[in-house]
Amino acid sequence: MIGAKRRRENTQKPDARHRAGVFAACLASVLLAGCSTLGLEAAPRIYDLRAPTAIDVGGSQTSRQLLVAEPAAVRFYATDRIVVRDSGDTLAYFPGALWSDALPELLQARFAEALERTGRARAVGRPGQGLLIDTRLVPEIRAFEIDVASAGAATAVIDISLKVMNDANGRILASQSFLTRVAAASDGVDDGVEALNVALDAILREMVVFVLDAV
Repeated sequence: MIGAKRRRENTQKPDARHRAGVFAACLASVLLAGCSTLGLEAAPRIYDLRAPTAIDVGGSQTSRQLLVAEPAAVRFYATDRIVVRDSGDTLAYFPGALWSDALPELLQARFAEALERTGRARAVGRPGQGLLIDTRLVPEIRAFEIDVASAGAATAVIDISLKVMNDANGRILASQSFLTRVAAASDGVDDGVEALNVALDAILREMVVFVLDAV
């Protein structure tokens, strides 16, 4: 009898293991399908910033090597999120929309690109690129946002301060603030980002001329 009982238990175990395996496979399939669906729904739109392609700098040029430092920014701007101001003191982020990099790093790259494209500096670089630097450019982001405080209207606002510093002794050679506002076609993210690109184009042109005149 004991042997028979053992035989019956042994014949039941494969079925139990089979049912458990089927259940686990089905559960995994459901979870994977759910994750896939959530991933598709949550995928953000990625936006980029553009550097000016041609800048009229007159006869300005320099034999100095320029280092573009990463811009300082308060924590709300130091992110890859796109900032919206919906009242005087209230900031938020556009849902489902991101910059292609954290804003300070992205602005740093575009500023260096704009300077380099002029061909009027001996060299332009960012930290870690091994240049023997003469002059350090130190930007600060004070505002980089889409203002939608007025119902149905939106304005791109960029405010950047810039210090031109002698890298050897830390002496400030020149400093200036740059503020630009550009009306957006609507309060949607596509039009807001386009207005920010137009505003940035204007500001980078001013900043490049300012730097080349200062050094």
